Amino acid sequence: MKKGYSIMIIVFLMILIIILIFFINAARFHGLRTFKIPEEEIRKEINKLFSSEEKSIIIYPRTKFSIIKQGDTGEFGIGIRNLDNSDRYFSYHVSVYDMSLECEGVTKKEIVERWIKNGKSENDILIASRNSIHEKILFKIPGDAPLCIIKFKVEVMNEKETYATESFSVKIEER
Repeated sequence: MKKGYSIMIIVFLMILIIILIFFINAARFHGLRTFKIPEEEIRKEINKLFSSEEKSIIIYPRTKFSIIKQGDTGEFGIGIRNLDNSDRYFSYHVSVYDMSLECEGVTKKEIVERWIKNGKSENDILIASRNSIHEKILFKIPGDAPLCIIKFKVEVMNEKETYATESFSVKIEER
């Protein structure tokens, strides 16, 4: 009887180890996937944030912070709302605002700004009164990027004047 019981325990432990290995590999695979925010999610969340706040600019994710691994891509969403009583043309520009000391010694702001592959700036965006638009900012972090935190600034212009500014941060982690 003890021999049969021992065999059952060994088989059970082997199955448990196999399941554990499967979950570790699945977590590793999903952890290295590209971070992408579906367009519909950005639109829905930005509209929800605009409905609860009287702001002219919204950053999504709401935390204004994202972790992107070396060699991966990541996205932020921005929403711009026209609070004026007439239709207006807007533009925006994303730039490096601040870099942690770990970054400053290894790379320059101009190089980091090249990591923005889409949505770095837009001009002549017509937004009707009390309406809003949303845009995606796509980052592609090089595989040899320094492990650090970079703060970016979004500056929204309304006919050559600064209309709103907001910042968000990207933490670069090892792949």
